[in-house]
Amino acid sequence: MILYGMRTSIQTGIDTFWGKRFGESGMIRNGTASGFCKARAKLKPELFRWLSDEIVRRYEHAVGFPAWHGYTIFGIDGSTVCLPQEDAVRREFYSGHNDKTPVARISQLTELHTGAVLDVALESLQVSELELALDHLDRLQPGSVVVMDRGYPAGHLFAYCEHRQLHYVARVARNKFKLCEAFALAGDDLAETIVSMPHSKTSRRRMKAMGLPASDLRLRIIRVPLPDGKVDVLVTNLFDDTLTPHDFVELYRKRWQCETTYRYEKCWGGSEHFTGKTVHSVYQDFFASVLLFNLVALTATEADAKIDQSARSQPRFANRVHLISQVRAYVVQLVLGTPSACRRILNRIIDVAAKTTTAIRPNRGIFPRRRRKANTTNVVVLGTS
Repeated sequence: MILYGMRTSIQTGIDTFWGKRFGESGMIRNGTASGFCKARAKLKPELFRWLSDEIVRRYEHAVGFPAWHGYTIFGIDGSTVCLPQEDAVRREFYSGHNDKTPVARISQLTELHTGAVLDVALESLQVSELELALDHLDRLQPGSVVVMDRGYPAGHLFAYCEHRQLHYVARVARNKFKLCEAFALAGDDLAETIVSMPHSKTSRRRMKAMGLPASDLRLRIIRVPLPDGKVDVLVTNLFDDTLTPHDFVELYRKRWQCETTYRYEKCWGGSEHFTGKTVHSVYQDFFASVLLFNLVALTATEADAKIDQSARSQPRFANRVHLISQVRAYVVQLVLGTPSACRRILNRIIDVAAKTTTAIRPNRGIFPRRRRKANTTNVVVLGTS
């Protein structure tokens, strides 16, 4: 019932759930809202997390993730989520100041072809994205490539990637490393160089605490000119001679899948819609929404493979918003049905999704981001004497 994602009152959600369970067109009364709340208190949130991991693991074993130049590619990115305005929730996710609306930090490890979430964390804002990223890296197999935005590059994070035998590609702020800034200012063309760079004192201290050797970083730096005349800098420890600077630019663009995953989860997956007000129910609902999206992402990947692209003027992919509603509508049968019934339902969903497509339009993400203007309106406070 939690996976079904009730968008009405709890009692209406319960009645609708049982109607679907027994194949009725209407609602069936079989339980109360208070009984549901008591029952969910006995259900560990870790169950949804385990189910989500199990689905991705089995798909990876049976089908496998698509490769980029022979490498499996993943992205790490963070976001925030608004929580119910309850004192217990506010204490659990205390961010250092008394917010009217409690906010938690999300961090996800995403496979960049399917959008599937391999690892996810819901923590207080006091826990840094770097700390959560280190935990995500333990989920990856040696030889994998992880792509990160400019908020992540740090000497100790790169050193831990080396320790885990992982490759990384990260965008770096030009003032983050002096050698990167000098190379960015040296020209405005697409170019690369290989440098050896010592760790800072802060990185050495953190690496010592982590038990990592403080050897110098060997980096491949790529200078990327942008259409607006600015220059971006990418750094990597992937020294494959067959990969060109253009290949790394293409790879970094695939990182946008992380942002797209958050958009689907929040706007249409309901990751900010909570059916309870306790800390326990917050974790349940959040991990259940990730589980639901993984079902959608992997189903969409199968649907994409069935789309006939030959008769199309533009490449197309399965509409994920439509799939979210379809998977949610049939989640009761998928969870409680027999294996043969589940296969039949999934095949039907995939066939319909392959006919409900959206065009892939290139260069749609090059528009400048609209910034909110600060509220400069004068506020007058009136009171009584």
